[in-house]
Amino acid sequence: MKKNLIITSLLLMLIVNLIPITSKASNVTNSSLNTSLVTSSSDSIISVNSLDSSISYNLDPGVAKTRSVSGTKGETIYISAVISSSTSTGRIGIMDTDNTLHYASITGSGYISYKFPSTGTYKIYCKNTSSQAYAIALTFITE
Repeated sequence: MKKNLIITSLLLMLIVNLIPITSKASNVTNSSLNTSLVTSSSDSIISVNSLDSSISYNLDPGVAKTRSVSGTKGETIYISAVISSSTSTGRIGIMDTDNTLHYASITGSGYISYKFPSTGTYKIYCKNTSSQAYAIALTFITE
């Protein structure tokens, strides 16, 4: 049921923005990052608690943003993204409590899921890897 909610939310965002889906996440990668590199000044904790939530950013080339979320051990977070240009590239993912980044490289749109291994504060992550600025909309739920 909740997976249908995220799919419906993504489709509604696409209809409103008239952006075609052209791809899904091609792979998931893990890497360690310095959190000061990607932390935004308006980084407030969101309690997802199985409710549909969304955020959007305007990202310049090479810029990354994060948004803190509280995660409960055993729950899975599903994150989908739509970029305003169907040919632009980016990364979406989650930074765990050990500051390890789990991300997927996307073109135009994509998704990733992550099962919380422990209860704590995690960060939803997105980065513009294109040479042009764009807007990105992220939708996420937990179950």
